[in-house]
This record gives sequence, C-alpha cells and structure tokens, in this order.
Amino acid sequence: QALEMYLKAEESYKQVDNFDEAYSFILFNIGSIYSKRKNYSEALKFLQECERIQKIKLDKHNPAYLQTLACIADLYDNAQSPIEALNYYHQCEEVYKELQDERNPEYAKTLLNIGKICLFRSEVPKALKYLQLSEPLIRTTLGEQSGEYLLTLCLLAPTYLGVRDFVKSIEYSKKCVERAIQSNNNFNRMVIPSL
Repeated sequence: QALEMYLKAEESYKQVDNFDEAYSFILFNIGSIYSKRKNYSEALKFLQECERIQKIKLDKHNPAYLQTLACIADLYDNAQSPIEALNYYHQCEEVYKELQDERNPEYAKTLLNIGKICLFRSEVPKALKYLQLSEPLIRTTLGEQSGEYLLTLCLLAPTYLGVRDFVKSIEYSKKCVERAIQSNNNFNRMVIPSL
C-alpha cells in the first residue's frame, strides 16, 4: 500500500514539474521499498533520480543526501556490484571526513563496508586499513553486542591471515568465535562453521 501511495505522489509531482526536496523524499521512499523487496533495478532507478535532484537542491553535507548515497552504496553492495558500491561508500567517507563526523555510527559502517568489499576483491592491505579503522569506531558507536562488531572481528581474522600476521589472525578468529557464542543473533550460525 505504501508503494502505491508514493507512486501516485510521484506521478502528481511529475505532472506539475515540481522537482523539489519533497519530491526527492518520495523518490527515496519508493527506492527504499523496492530495495527491501530486492528489486534492485527499480530501487536504483528511483534512488539515482533522488540523488540527481538532491545534488541540485541540497548541500552535499545534508543528512538526506548522505543517506541517499549510503542507500545507493548498500544497494550496489547487495546487488554484488562492488566497484559501484565502493564508489558510493568512498563518497560517504569523504563527506563524513569533511563534516568531521567520524564518531557517527554510519561512518563506522561505511568503513566496515569498504573493508569488506576490499577483502572480497582480494585487496587485502586496503581491507586491513579500513577494518582496523572501523573496529574501534563500531565498538564505541554501535557496541560490542552489535552484528557489525561481530562482522568486523570475523573479517579481520582472514584479513590478518592475508597479510601473514598469523598471531593476529588467530587472535581475531578466537574473538569472533567468542563473540558469536555470546551473541543471541542468527549471525553466529553462519560464522562459527566457517572458522
């Protein structure tokens, strides 16, 4: 029902040729709904149009614009398009740095996502840099009980192995298993058998 409501509102805006911030909000919501439904091509169409309008109407430091960039990055990441995802995650990273908002949990997630993609692309030194940056930020902003913190620990283990730091790799493998066992989320079912 929400999707149909937003699609009708989008049509109304198109008819009056009024492409303002409110219109970009409608596009964002339509894109988000399509993304949750895993219809990535439709989601991308609406989110990129939202980004285009926000680039014109909003300052790049506006939280709505930053949220759109992050959603597009996540969308590309979910659609297994790592180069495009990295491009958008790096844009987010730069804005957070310009804002000096490096204690923001979304900044920590951005660093984690860059590290994850770099690891999966076998860019191990770059992955290590970003995962090392993300670990303390995720611990302090999202907490040690968060799924993101568990993911960071579990990604650091093979990353250290990739740079031949066997002691750190074992240390993070143990931390990952311990945290997964303590955790009550479903992530531990996936992580423990893989270690």
